[in-house]
Parts: sequence; C-alpha cells; structure tokens
Amino acid sequence: MPSEREPTEEALRASEARLRQITNNMLDVVSVVDLTGIHSYVSPSIAKVLGYDPERVIGASVFDWVHPDDLPLVVEKIQNAIETRSGARMELRYRHADGHYVWLESMGSFLFDENGEPTGAILTSRDVTARHQRENELQALARVSASLRAAPSRAEMAPVILDHLMTILEADGAALAMLDAQTGETTIELARGYLTSATGTRLQPGESISRRVNACAPLIAQDQTIGALWLDRMKPLNDAETRLLTAVADIAANALHRAALYEQTQLRLRRLDALSMIDKAITSSLDLEVTLNILLDQVTLQLRVDAAVVLLYNAPTQTLQFFAGRGLRGELTSRTPRSLSEDGAGRVVSTREMICAPDLTASPELATRVPRLSGKDFSAYFAAPLIAKGHVKGVLEVFHRTPFQPDREWQNFMELLARGAAIAIDNIELFQGLQRSNSELVLSYDATLEGWSRALDLRDNVTEGHTQRVVGMTLRLANALGIPESELGNLRRGALLHDIGKIGVPDAILRKPGALVNEEWAVMRKHPVYAYEMLSPIAYLRPAIDIPYCHHEHWDGSGYPRGLRGEEIPLGARLFTVVDVWDALRSDRPYRQAMPEERAREYIGASSGSLFDPRVVGAFLEIV
Repeated sequence: MPSEREPTEEALRASEARLRQITNNMLDVVSVVDLTGIHSYVSPSIAKVLGYDPERVIGASVFDWVHPDDLPLVVEKIQNAIETRSGARMELRYRHADGHYVWLESMGSFLFDENGEPTGAILTSRDVTARHQRENELQALARVSASLRAAPSRAEMAPVILDHLMTILEADGAALAMLDAQTGETTIELARGYLTSATGTRLQPGESISRRVNACAPLIAQDQTIGALWLDRMKPLNDAETRLLTAVADIAANALHRAALYEQTQLRLRRLDALSMIDKAITSSLDLEVTLNILLDQVTLQLRVDAAVVLLYNAPTQTLQFFAGRGLRGELTSRTPRSLSEDGAGRVVSTREMICAPDLTASPELATRVPRLSGKDFSAYFAAPLIAKGHVKGVLEVFHRTPFQPDREWQNFMELLARGAAIAIDNIELFQGLQRSNSELVLSYDATLEGWSRALDLRDNVTEGHTQRVVGMTLRLANALGIPESELGNLRRGALLHDIGKIGVPDAILRKPGALVNEEWAVMRKHPVYAYEMLSPIAYLRPAIDIPYCHHEHWDGSGYPRGLRGEEIPLGARLFTVVDVWDALRSDRPYRQAMPEERAREYIGASSGSLFDPRVVGAFLEIV
C-alpha cells in the first residue's frame, strides 16, 4: 500500500520537471551559485549566450569569466547585498568561449537556509551587448558632434573627424577626401596613421591612396557626394562598426557642408569688400600707381597668391612693360619693354583670353615664354587681359610657388579684378587726355588774350609795352600779398585785358596828343563799363573781370565807374591800380616826361589811404 509521502514526492518531481523545462527553454541564463561564486546549476541557454557547455560551468567560479575591470564592482555589489539582505542588479562583461566579452545584465536574489542565513544566490542574466553597442555608438556620435560644433572651420574639423575615428574604431589609418565637382578629382585634405603621407594628394576618379584601405564611407550632404572617409585596419569592421563609420560620415558631411557654405559666404563678403575698396581707389585717386598698388594688395590677399604684376600694353610699339608688382624682386621688376612674341602675357593680349597654368612643369612651352620666371621658384602662373571699352590696356599676372588648381569662382574673381584694373587705367588715361586738352585750350585762350592786349597796345601807341610790364609786376605783388596760386591765372588775364574797354573809345579821344576836355573824359571813363559788357558774357573770362571793371576805383570812393570805397573794391583791382599808376608815372607821355623813381614812390606813398589801399601800398613799396 503506497505510503502517504508518495503523492507529495510525485507532485514535487512534477514541479521540478516543470521548472527545469522552463529554465531549459529560457533565453536568459539562470544559474545558482554559492557564496564563493561556485556554480551548482546553470541553464542550457548559457551555450547560446556565452558558448559554454553547461556541464563545464558547474563547479566553476563565476569570477573566472568576469572581465578583470568589472571584478571590483562584483565584490562591492555582493558585500552590499549580504549586508542589506537584498537582491542585486549588475551589468558585467563576461568572457565568451571564443575569447571576446559579452555584456550581461544580471539580477541576483539570495537563497537562505532554515535559520535565515544566506547559502547562495540565484542569478538571471540577459545579453545586453547590442544595447551597450548602441549606447557606445550614440556616445561616440555625441562626442564627434560636440567636437565638430566647437570647430569653426573645415580645416579644424578634419583632424577632429579623423582623430575620433582612429580612436573609436581602433584604426591603423584614416583619411578625409574631398571631391572637386568640376574636375572629378579627389583631394586628400588630411590623413592620419600610416596614411599621413597621403595628405594633399590629388587622385583621379577611381584611384585609391592604398590597397589596404578596406572601408570607405561617402560624405553626402543635400543629396550630393562631397567626399569620403577612408579607413583601414588589420581586422575587418563588423556590422556595428560599419554602422558607426557611416553615422560619423553623415555627421561629418553635414558639418563640413555647413562650414563650407559659411566660409564661402565669408569669402564672398571679403571679395565684395575688396571690390568696393578698389572702386573707391579708382574714383578717388588720379594716380595710377597708387590705384594699382591698392589693387595688387587685394589681388595677393584675396586670391592667396605669392606674387602679382600689372603689365601695361603699348599698342603703337606692340610691347608690354612692367608697371607695378607685389612679391617680386630684381629683374622681375624690370621696366624694359617686351615684345608680344617674347612674353607669355603677349598671348593674352593677342587672344584676349585668360591663361591658366596650375603646374608649369606640365606646360614647358609656356614656362619658356615667361622669362621673368627663369630660375625662380614659381610653379603656377595665371594671366588675364585688362580690357576696357573693347581695348586691351595691359595684363594682370599672378604667380604661386607651388602647383595650384583654382576653382571656377577663383578664376571669375581674378577676371573681375582684371576688369577693375582696366577701368582704373582707362579712367586715368581719359583724365590725363582731358588735362592735356584743357591745358592746350587754356594756352590757346591765353595766347588769344595776349594777342588782344598787343593789339590794344598797338592801337594806343602812347602806352605801347605798358600791358606786358603791368602783368609781370601785378603777379609779383600778388605773391607778396600771399594771394593763392590758384587765383594768379585770373589776375594775369585781368591784367592783360585791363584796358579792353578802350576798344569802345573813339580814336580821336584815345589817340589825342593833348589833354582831354571834360566831355572827352566822360567818354574815356566809360571804358571799364565797356570792358564789363564785353567780358561778362564769356564764362571763361568772367573770373578775370575785376581788374578791367574796377581798376579805376579809389580807396576813398572818388574813383569810377561805380564809386566803390575801401574793401568794396575787389583785391585784384586794388593791387592792380597801384601797379597801373606806377607804370604810368614812370613812362613818357606826349604831354610830360617820365617821373623819377623817387618822386613816383613819394606819390604812391602820399596817395595811400586816398587813392590806394594802404596795405597794398606797403607791400608794393617793399618789392619795387
């Protein structure tokens, strides 16, 4: 007859079987350990999680698989759990059977004996490696992103990107390559590790910097490929690492693109400022050398070249001649004219097209046609024609000491600078031409005036030679009184024409050998009015009208034709009056002999304050 214990034992066995079935089919690892960490049980799922046979694990210590860096945390957690009689939660790295480490999240609860003392613990461990990888990836990306935000320029971003990649992915080498959309070439802007020597290399489409490069992530911004990140290491990248490389490339592409747009905006603003400065120089200066020196300063600064030259073209002689330069010395600045056939810039004049030689070693024919480069360390050469209103004015040349491949925007800006130089040259040539024409016109006018004055002297033979004498003395007196040089021309013309009004006086009165009667004096005294009526309609002579119109006015108001008094009389007329009277006193007349100098001085002095301005008299007596 079965005992009473059998049903109980049978139920216990059934319960154990169900528990074993549950634990055997769990994805998490369930294990039982004593207080020393020795396994007394482990679920079969340990084979899937850590790759170990469960039988091998039983009897072994849990500490044999924990990463050495995590052991202090395990000890701390166990001691705290024993003291508080509570469970514990830990995330630890366990060594997989193949040698790599797996992150496990372990939840532990104590097992107690009948007296309530802990005898061991039951652990439930779950593989959280994927989560850790994701967290590490996010942290790495956050560090890269923060570092890139702190870097203001592309040049500072490149080392940030590569240094992070080298650290995160434990690479042997890394490189940042940027694509030239115009040429299709790729430039290695920066490289790290064993690829460092490739920095600055230009590659043709499809060309690689090394056979060992085993990972490449494109840099794509706004659906456009702008470059690539190249990575190499001995161990191939796994899926997680490839995903991380791609994410870094996406962040880098957007950051580089934003920086490029910002730098491009700043560059264009600087170039606009440069053009504005050149425009101001063109409009404010009539000195070609000053203007072109300002332009060349901007050329070397904005185009970032080592030297620049402006050559002026002489069409009649078909030659080019150095006019201004930057960064050149010695024979490179020679002003000896060069024929168009001797000089590379001559081709620019002939074709009216820009020459671009990014590498002179690849253009030996051009190098020989630029004799100024002979024996010099310039490797790149560019030349643009200076064309204004359809005419070639010269050539702008720039030089670079290393091979230099500019983009189209750089070339367009150089052409703009060349256009500014051409406008400056053309404007100053026009101004100089106008100056020459104006000078010739003024000389012609003055010659005409001198002809008129000689004609007047011939008509009035009594005063022949008088005009030329008073003109010279009037200018001397004006200098003594400090009259500005800019006013001397009008004073000279006024003195030449002081008696132009006598054209309206009949010969019977003008050439009468004896004294004039009152009626004749009335006619004679109209000649200042006649002068005013003749000269005032002529704009060129209007500033010179003071002497012809007012040289018979007296300081005390007793003169004619208007009876002006004191400083109402124009200064030019006041000083000319003294000179005119002096010459009349010192000249022979039909009705009297010339007055001796001493008596003439006495007369002038005695008339100070009545006929003449006292200040003018004082200056006059000093120079006579």
